[in-house]
Amino acid sequence: MTKNVGPGCLCILIALLILSAVFVVGNGPTILHLPVVQQSVSPTCVPGCTIPATSTPLPLCVTPTPAATTTPTPLAIDWQVPSSIPLAVHASGLSSAYWRLVAVRYEDEAHSGGRHNAYFRTEDETGSVVLGVSVCLTWPSGQDCSHVTEGHDIYYPLGFYADYPLYGGSWNPVDSPGPYNMFLSGGRSDTLVGLGLPFSQHVNYYATWRYVP
Repeated sequence: MTKNVGPGCLCILIALLILSAVFVVGNGPTILHLPVVQQSVSPTCVPGCTIPATSTPLPLCVTPTPAATTTPTPLAIDWQVPSSIPLAVHASGLSSAYWRLVAVRYEDEAHSGGRHNAYFRTEDETGSVVLGVSVCLTWPSGQDCSHVTEGHDIYYPLGFYADYPLYGGSWNPVDSPGPYNMFLSGGRSDTLVGLGLPFSQHVNYYATWRYVP
């Protein structure tokens, strides 16, 4: 005859299975420890960090921030030249102990008073006038560096202390830069490039250099 196994018998069977993991060897009980598999997880970190070999909790891994560097801000040029006049500044490429162009102004024929000159002003780092600086004007067939900034002359516009006259035929600024360049003697200054007399008009150019120590 077949008998149904009730819930009580099932509980007994489960208990016996659990107890079967414990048995007595000799005089004392021996407990069988079933193997436990643990998954090893390796901590990850952003590149550039080192994970310390320690049992203490790992610190937050942060990429080191490079030290900030300061780039000197170049002096702005006060540029008062119409776009129709193709002047350009060729920087000296030096970072110290040189003369930097800080202001350039163009004066058209209606305001030039009949003059046709390139005027120079030289300043120290504070903006005060410096005299005795040799100034140069070049053109395709030669150059002149014989003039220096000097005490105010009645022929100089106020605030400028050396000049050279500009000559030449009819220059069309649409076709090319003008034939004249302005700079300071000694090879340690920016150069103003492309001056000329557009269509033979009498115009003036005013350039200011400031010394950068």
